[in-house]
Amino acid sequence: MDQTDQFVSPVNLLPELCDIIHEAKEELILACAFPKLHQHVKRALRGKQECQDLKIIFLYGKYSQGSDFELSKEDLDFLKQLPNIQVIYHSKLHLKFYGNERTALFTSLNLNHTSANNNIECGVRYSGRHHPIVLPMKGNIYSILGEGQIIYQSPKRKQSKALSTHGYQERIAEIQRQHPNAYARWSDIDNQTLEDLFCQGVSVEDLSMIFKRQPSAIRARIGKLELEEKYFYPGLDVNRSSLSGIQV
Repeated sequence: MDQTDQFVSPVNLLPELCDIIHEAKEELILACAFPKLHQHVKRALRGKQECQDLKIIFLYGKYSQGSDFELSKEDLDFLKQLPNIQVIYHSKLHLKFYGNERTALFTSLNLNHTSANNNIECGVRYSGRHHPIVLPMKGNIYSILGEGQIIYQSPKRKQSKALSTHGYQERIAEIQRQHPNAYARWSDIDNQTLEDLFCQGVSVEDLSMIFKRQPSAIRARIGKLELEEKYFYPGLDVNRSSLSGIQV
């Protein structure tokens, strides 16, 4: 699957989250600060009650314990019906992240009814199994799991190996062996050099070798710096190299 990034409007957030649940086959991560399972989320999760091989992580926290947003017994009992789930509480958690093995949603949306029905929320959807933004985010979440309190884990999960960061760490390490600068911070000099080379028409593959980063990371950076919009003029028969001297 090609990597794609897309803004998700408030009206589409809950359907997008439910799609992530429906499409999950290998893993499902539901991480939010304030949980009170929305009926649509429950309906989507019911469809996973027979999915023995789907590993589900439900991570919640922040002000949950002892507050109105504490994970209710009703919701916990519902989650216990999922055959391969781990429910974890972390007192400092405030992020909201929902993802399966191919798609992830970074958003302000919590899983409760107030957030879904009354608040104006938005998000960004990232697609791609090895997306350079999603992969380290998942690794970070797995690190958080090790610091949290296990509220419940299914018998199937207890029998399997303990959750760890090794899978993601190994994948990141393999990528960094091929691209030593993968996931490193872009400096101002890097940004300027990328812009100069982009204007000269250097290909993404060559830029990948120059910067020692994944081609997907190069494309993502070109998008973030808006170089396509900055130097491409629709309708004009002008190549990039002839634009390199233009002052913007």
